[in-house]
Amino acid sequence: MRELRLLVLMLLFSSVLSAQTRQLSGILKDSKTGQGIPAATLKVKGKNFSAVTEADGSFSMTVPQGGFQLEISSVGYAPKTISVDANETSLMLSLDPGEAALDEVVVTALGIVKEARKVGYAVTTVKNEALAVARETNVGNSLAGRVAGLKVSSTSSGPGGTSKLLLRGMPSMNGAGSPLLVINGVPMQNAQRGASGEWGGADNGDGLGNLNPDDIETMTVLKGQSASALYGNRATNGVILITTKSARRGDYNIDYNLNLMADKAMDFTDWQYEYGQGVGGQKPASAAAAQTTARWTWGAKLDGSPVTQFDGNSYPYSPVKGNIKNFYRTGPTLTNTISFGRGGDMGNFRISLSNMDSKSILRNSGVKRNTVNLNFMQRITDKLSIS
Repeated sequence: MRELRLLVLMLLFSSVLSAQTRQLSGILKDSKTGQGIPAATLKVKGKNFSAVTEADGSFSMTVPQGGFQLEISSVGYAPKTISVDANETSLMLSLDPGEAALDEVVVTALGIVKEARKVGYAVTTVKNEALAVARETNVGNSLAGRVAGLKVSSTSSGPGGTSKLLLRGMPSMNGAGSPLLVINGVPMQNAQRGASGEWGGADNGDGLGNLNPDDIETMTVLKGQSASALYGNRATNGVILITTKSARRGDYNIDYNLNLMADKAMDFTDWQYEYGQGVGGQKPASAAAAQTTARWTWGAKLDGSPVTQFDGNSYPYSPVKGNIKNFYRTGPTLTNTISFGRGGDMGNFRISLSNMDSKSILRNSGVKRNTVNLNFMQRITDKLSIS
């Protein structure tokens, strides 16, 4: 009798549960290749209903009655959430490849794509997000501290100065030079324009200083002799691959970016303001003595009394504070970039205009840069494209 009651209760519970649920089936495919995605997870949002796709991407699962939200996820694909109506019993779903899949490959010579784990030399990739934070006027300086074995030395010639890049190791007896720069597969001239010395001259920057960080998607550093062999003897000192941005897939899109940075000279020297110019506890007594002791502060105590200076005139023997602050200024750098583009299945294009106005901390100096960048790709066949 007891067993009969349990059987009746189970049948009643099963009928109630079946009245509250229904079956949903379908197939999940890759949006680009059209192949079924195996081992993907489908889960009803907020409910304890889930399923895993088969080897061909097909699935069948129990779902609640009425409409609900279905969450779809798989390794290497961007997750998606869709709405399922109450009367739907079969679905055709797709997922787009996500950024996780892109991290597993690297572009080497001539646009050849390889899996990062199969490349026989050291590879480090720096993405645009890292280049845009605390951005430098010369994008080469943004690599400092981001690539193991890469030494970045920025010159003290202001915002238009050269960025010296040096990968670890000395490849030749003649010394170590800068790595070869390659933009979208094309080697770039990065020679320093001008040089400054003791008696004048000017550092007019290098090729890297022409690039706009807003146009760069990634910078990949290839190290080792195997990497150098891809580009010949010009790459003896290593290779830095620069990939520029392409248009996002979809409708026309317009992006605008404004960036404002400010440079300021810092002086943490603990100056003493008790003793002034001179030697032996004596202040200069003549213009010649003032010229001789111009940088020595072993004179008498500063008391404000008249003292002869190098020009023969008398000035108060008093401390002068804030020389660094008074000599230098705060140097702002304002960058405006606007881009327009569109991407589709057979091609894409992106054009950007950028204006940068950088004021140096030294008055009457700075650099202005106007950049126009066009990135175009058209697929002719599955194995032929023009860019």
